[in-house]
Amino acid sequence: ALNPGTLSLGPAAQPVHVSLVAGTGCAWNIQDAPSWITVTPGGGTDDGTMTLTPQSNTSTAARTGRVTIG
Repeated sequence: ALNPGTLSLGPAAQPVHVSLVAGTGCAWNIQDAPSWITVTPGGGTDDGTMTLTPQSNTSTAARTGRVTIG
């Protein structure tokens, strides 16, 4: 489970911290993410915190993206 599960971000490149509840001994990794979002770490075991850092949006068009964790 992720907290928060959905994010709404402004155009600036500001890191967002997301809590991941995987359970003891459960491995997870980032399976897919848009090229404009950097996710660290890319995987782990047990519960943890990920940091999602989007690149600045210099366009006036809104962007949407999905990060898939497995």
